[in-house]
Amino acid sequence: MKYTYIIVQLSRLSHKPIMEKEGCKYLTITPISKDVKNKGCIDYKEQEKRTSKNVHKWCWDDSKYNKAKTGEYFAFLFFERRVIIHKITNIKPPSERLDSWMPNVTQRNRQVLELSKPLKELSWREWLELGGLLCKQVTYTTNTMLKMPPLYQMLMEIEKEIETPEQKYVPQMFNS
Repeated sequence: MKYTYIIVQLSRLSHKPIMEKEGCKYLTITPISKDVKNKGCIDYKEQEKRTSKNVHKWCWDDSKYNKAKTGEYFAFLFFERRVIIHKITNIKPPSERLDSWMPNVTQRNRQVLELSKPLKELSWREWLELGGLLCKQVTYTTNTMLKMPPLYQMLMEIEKEIETPEQKYVPQMFNS
């Protein structure tokens, strides 16, 4: 007989049990510079412009290791200002990178992450209170469950808010 185990842990914030969700476990974080001449800042402004009319989806390149998966989360980190959370909705090959990204030759092998509309914006203070990591100079992926449990819990809450009725688990009553 096979058994399936469900991992349950207690939230540090509420002490209520939470169910582990793989998509909430990993967060890809990319820093956005304050310097308006910085390539990351320019690319972010381009994304805001492209998506403002709902014609295009948000997109960004993966970390250099191409580890991101559909269903995981993504954050734009504006150091000491704010953090904006998206969900990764699709992954495209490097051949589908935007033309405006082509001059950045060191990143041509990176997957293209299609992102949801912004799901949550955190102030810098909220980010730090949730255990958010300080900035690195490159895009990277981190395990929120191990390194930032309160942030993992917040992603779980976002996940609950965006689940569709078809995705929600509905307990079945069985007559014995």
